[in-house]
Amino acid sequence: MTYLSPDGCTALFVALRAARAHDTRLVVTHADERARSILDQIGLARVLAAQPGSDS
Repeated sequence: MTYLSPDGCTALFVALRAARAHDTRLVVTHADERARSILDQIGLARVLAAQPGSDS
């Protein structure tokens, strides 16, 4: 993920709610530094299982 718009944030919140309803987790991979910063700023980093991605 290289860009996270307000609509994208909303979509992640909706996806997180759906994942929790199915007793599973939502994982974000390949988020660059800017996207991770936005996730931190809006509080999603605390509730998402963010994992660093590989470029291979």
